[in-house]
Amino acid sequence: MTEIRQVILKVLFIIALSLFSSGCAWYSVNIPEKDKLWGGYQYGQEYIVKRDLFLIRPHPLLMPTKIALVPDNSYKGRQLGRFYAAPNSIEAYEKDPDTGARHKEDGFEMKVHVIGVVKAGTILKVNEIKKTKAWTFYYGKTIDLTPYAKILNGPYEGKTVDITDLSIYYRVTEDQVFRHKPEEELLEKR
Repeated sequence: MTEIRQVILKVLFIIALSLFSSGCAWYSVNIPEKDKLWGGYQYGQEYIVKRDLFLIRPHPLLMPTKIALVPDNSYKGRQLGRFYAAPNSIEAYEKDPDTGARHKEDGFEMKVHVIGVVKAGTILKVNEIKKTKAWTFYYGKTIDLTPYAKILNGPYEGKTVDITDLSIYYRVTEDQVFRHKPEEELLEKR
């Protein structure tokens, strides 16, 4: 029994050391439907996508998001910047998916993992807000909210996607947590 206990303690030590070495630790919880953290979204509300969007797979370090909808990099409507990198244009991507999947800005270039293009007219249904609490060496304690929606039609029907980059976020002074609301240039209430 002592050997099993030593192995378990070693594994726990390695996990703790890994978290410490990476400089961060986090966990996520779903926000209840009527909670004020839903901001400008309501559970079950449907939206029509107003322009073509990229469906991307973000870098694995940006957990918990698996896939996200983002406008092309030429779209400048968002006031506080984007969370995810996006290729420069839908047209360039559709002509040549390999070279068109690149994000270029201010001398920086990177390839974005594009799954496909979600066309204007696609319907989304907001179904979840996740609150992620984290601690990092760089920022200290952070709280992030991530809105999710299910795609209701088209080739990606049934997929649940992060819609952070289709949202405007704003801070509420009472708790200093950024909430989200739909960006009207990208989403229209159905």
